[in-house]
Amino acid sequence: MVAHRFSDLITKNSSSQTFDVTVYGEEPYYAYDRVHLSDHFYGKSFRDLQLADQKWYHEKNIKVHLNDPVTHVDIRSKTITTASGKKQTYDKLVFATGSNPFVPPIEGLDLIEDLYYYRNFSDLIKIRNAASYAKRAVVIGGGLLGLEAAKALTELNVKTHVIEFAHHLMPRQIDEGASNKLRQAMEMMNIHLHCRRQTKSITNRENEILVNFKDGDHIVADMVVIAAGIVPRDELARRANIACDPRGGILVDDQLKTSNEHIFAIGECAHHNGKVYGLVSPGYKMAEELSKHLHQQKSGFEGMDHSTRLKLIGIEVVSIGQPFQPGKNYSYENNGHYRRLTVANDRIIGVIAVGEWNDIPELQKRIDLQEGISASEIRTFETKGTLGAVNSGMAGVLYWPDNMTICNCMNVTKGQIVNACNLGCKNIMDISDHTGAGSVCGTCKPQLALFLGMETSFEQQTRGVRLLGFSTLTTLAIILIFIFTPSISYTDSVQNPLFDSLEQLWRNDFWKQVTGYTMLTLTFASMSLSLRKRIKSFSWGEYQRWRSVHILLIAFVFVFIPLHTGLRMGDNINLALMISYTLTAITGTLTGIAVWQEASPKLKYYEWARRNRNKLVWIHLICFWPLPVLLFFHIFKFYYY
Repeated sequence: MVAHRFSDLITKNSSSQTFDVTVYGEEPYYAYDRVHLSDHFYGKSFRDLQLADQKWYHEKNIKVHLNDPVTHVDIRSKTITTASGKKQTYDKLVFATGSNPFVPPIEGLDLIEDLYYYRNFSDLIKIRNAASYAKRAVVIGGGLLGLEAAKALTELNVKTHVIEFAHHLMPRQIDEGASNKLRQAMEMMNIHLHCRRQTKSITNRENEILVNFKDGDHIVADMVVIAAGIVPRDELARRANIACDPRGGILVDDQLKTSNEHIFAIGECAHHNGKVYGLVSPGYKMAEELSKHLHQQKSGFEGMDHSTRLKLIGIEVVSIGQPFQPGKNYSYENNGHYRRLTVANDRIIGVIAVGEWNDIPELQKRIDLQEGISASEIRTFETKGTLGAVNSGMAGVLYWPDNMTICNCMNVTKGQIVNACNLGCKNIMDISDHTGAGSVCGTCKPQLALFLGMETSFEQQTRGVRLLGFSTLTTLAIILIFIFTPSISYTDSVQNPLFDSLEQLWRNDFWKQVTGYTMLTLTFASMSLSLRKRIKSFSWGEYQRWRSVHILLIAFVFVFIPLHTGLRMGDNINLALMISYTLTAITGTLTGIAVWQEASPKLKYYEWARRNRNKLVWIHLICFWPLPVLLFFHIFKFYYY
C-alpha cells in the first residue's frame, strides 16, 4: 500500500523534475488494500480490494514487475538483481518491503503442517481452503490482526480460540477496561479467549494438533494461525550493508534516507527515531514526505503517534494521542460502550474508546491543538459519557480550522475537503477520488458526509436495517394474526353459497395445488435468499435489503395459508408441518428484530440484541431443519392418497 501511494505521488507531484519509476514486487498481485483484507471473507473479491490495476500503472508510465522480488542490491554499482535474473541500475532506490509475521519461539512450531499466517491475500486463500475441512482453530496473538483472523475463522464456521500472552487484548492500543468490552463482544460471537496464557509447545497427535500451555493445560486444534505481530523486512538491506537497527528496521532520517545517500526506506520496513510503524497512516505520510524530498520541496517526516481508529469485528475501537502517558484517567461505561480520557496539565493527551462516540473528532482536534478541558466537561463526561461542549459532536468538524486533519490515513485537511466540495464533488466517492480521504480505513466517511449535507454516521449505519425492522415487525404481526384467528369451519350443506365459492379453495384439488405450490415457491425463494450471506460469490445488491425480502416473502406465505387451509392446523403430518412452519417464521422474525436493534447502541433493545442474536439464529435454524422433510411427506401424502 505504501509503495503504491509513493508511486502515485512521485508521478504527479508538481515539479519540473520527472522520474522513470520501476516497481518490483514479490507477490503476483498489483497493490491491494491490506487494511480491509478480512472483507474478502465477507464477500469482497480481490478486484474489490485492488488499489490499482495494470491500466492505472500504464497511464502513470510506471513499470511493474510482479512475482519477481529483488534479491541483491549492489550499492557501489547502484544495481539491483531480481529472482528471475534481471539486472537494473538506479539513481534512487526506495525500500517499501513492509514486514513479515513475527513467529514466537514456540517449541514444535516448525513441525506443524497446518500452520498459517494472516498478512497477505495468499494467506487468506490458504486459510479459506483449510477452513473447508478444519473444525477447530487456534489463533496465536490477541492484537488487531489476531482478532480479525478469529472473526474471519468464526464466519467460516470454525470453532476458534485466541491466545494472548499479555493481560488483555490489544495491549498496545487499549487498556484493560476497553479490552473487557471487546472481550464481551467477541465471546458473544463464540470466540474463546485465553489471555495471560503462555504457549509452551505445539505437537502433532494423529490427525490433530495440541497447543500446550506452560501451566500444563492444552487446546486441541486442526489448524494454527500466527498473528503475533510483525518483523520489519530489512534482510535485503542488511545484505547490502545498509545500516539497520539491531531490533529490526532500516534506519532512516527525517528525509527517509538510509545510511546510503541514494537509498531510502518507507513504511513498516523503516526504523525512524527509535520507532517502527505498523500502521498505514504513518507509511502514507512517509511516502508523501519522500516524494516532496525527491522533488526538491520542503519536507521532513517528524514521526507520528500510534493512534488507531478502526472498525474491529464490526465495533469501533479508538486509541488516539498518548493514552498510556502519565496523567489522570477518567472513564465512562454504559450499554457496551467504554470511554477513557487521559488528562495532564488540564489538557486531553489520550483517548481510548470501544463503541461509537460522536465526540471523537472534537477530541482528536483538542489533542492535535493541545486545547484544554474544563472541570465541568470532565464532570459531564463521567456522568454522561460526553463532553457536552459546544460543537463537540460529530458536526463539530464543520467549525474546525482549515488546517485540521479530517482523514488521518491520507492526511487530508478540512480545507482540502471544503475545496473539493466547492469544485463540484457531490458525494463521498467524488471527495475520495479527488483528495484520497476515506479511501483507506473509511472511519472519516461520516465526517465527509457532513460537508456534503448528508446523513450522520448513525443514520448511515441504521439506514440499511430500517427496512429490515419494518419487514420483521410486519411479518410478525401477520403471523400473530394467523395464530389467534379462529379456524373457518366447513359448511354442512352444499346449498350454502360459501360452499360454491370460498370452500372450493379447500376442497377442489386444482385450487389446493395452486395455493400450495404458490406457498412452496415463496418458501423456496425465501430459503434461497437466506443463502445470500453464506454464498460469498453472490454479491449483487445490498445484503440487508435481501434479508428484508427474505422475511417479507414469509409474510406472503402466511397470507396464502388461510386460502390453502382455512386456518385449520390439521392433524398428524399436517399439524407437525404447521407447527414447524410457524415456529421457524416466529424465530426468524425475532432474529430479524435482534439484527435491527444490534445495528446501533442508540436503539432501545441494543443490549438484548447483542446478548441474544446468536442464540436466536441457532434456534431459527433448528426449527427450520424439519421443515423440508415435512413438506416432502405432505406433498407425497397428497398425491399418494
